[in-house]
This record gives sequence, structure tokens and C-alpha cells, in this order.
Amino acid sequence: ADPQIIDIIDSNLGTANATSTANEPTESGNSNPSNDTRSTNSAPVSSSAAPNSPTWVQSLFEGTLTNITECIRCGNITYRDESFLDLSVDIEDNSSLTACLRSFSLQEMLHGSDKYLCDSCGCRQEAFKSLQIKSIPPVVIFHIKRFKYNEQVRAYAKLCYRVGFPLEIRLSNWMQQTTYNDHSNHEKQKNH
Repeated sequence: ADPQIIDIIDSNLGTANATSTANEPTESGNSNPSNDTRSTNSAPVSSSAAPNSPTWVQSLFEGTLTNITECIRCGNITYRDESFLDLSVDIEDNSSLTACLRSFSLQEMLHGSDKYLCDSCGCRQEAFKSLQIKSIPPVVIFHIKRFKYNEQVRAYAKLCYRVGFPLEIRLSNWMQQTTYNDHSNHEKQKNH
């Protein structure tokens, strides 16, 4: 096991143990009423860490995806970052995780009822949408989508496809190649 991971878990467990001992009875046999966890008005005991600091789960598993949407009519491109704890990938029969990631990052067209609400045009327009990985967490979880909705049966069917997994995978192939500032500058140039 990674020593850094163990240190993070131990520090969080140490905080939890300090909280539980604060609620134990004193030598006189009475617990401190201000530390009574049964009280509905008591605030949770916080650790010495900053209120917005990530939890150990976030520090290990959280990464960032960038949604890139380009309006076909005016060419306006928007970038929206969102965090993830796992990457959900669709599967095909006799495919590999690498092939799943390739289809994960493919550009798709938004049309019909899925049209994009373009800020520049002020109405729904057809657009291209793609996902790129902006930052990779220390531990990446891949969620293999093994259930797919079947329109004919109107139910989900389990996909028992074989998916090959490499011993090592380079996620840099699916990471965005430009920085966020480059996106902002590119968006400004497209709008002028």
C-alpha cells in the first residue's frame, strides 16, 4: 500500500478518534452536555483542517473533466469543468478499456430534442459536444456500463461483453492538450 494513502487515512481516523473521546464521560461519570451527540442543536465537531479542504476520498479519487460544446451555427465554444470520482465508459463486444476510452472522448452531435442552448444565439442549436480529462486523480476508477436500455423491451439489459484491460494505461492520450486560459482566449477570439 502507498504510504501517503495510509498517512491520509490515519490522520482522518485520528480526528475521528479525538471526536469520539471528547464525548466520553468524565471522571465523575457525567459526560459534558456540550459534547452530547444526541442533542439536535449541536454542531458537528470539525477537524483543524480548513472547511473547504478536500476529504481523503476527494484527494485520492477526484479528477476533473471538461465538457466542450461548439455551436454549429455561430461557432461559439464553451468549456465547463466538472469533477468526477469515477469515469463511466460504454462498452462494445470484444473491446478493450483503451477502446472504451477512445469512444468516451469522441465528439458527438447534439440535435433534435438534445439541442444545445447557445448563449450567443439565444436559442437551441445543433452543436458538437466532447469530453476531455483535465486532471487525473492519483487513483482512477473506471465504471464499466454493463447495462443498456433496450427500446423494444422497455427495460435494461445486461451486457455480458468481454472487455480487455491493459496492465498499464496512459491517460495522457485522453487529456486536454491546452490549458484553461488558452480556452478562455480561444473563446474570446471566436466571438470577435
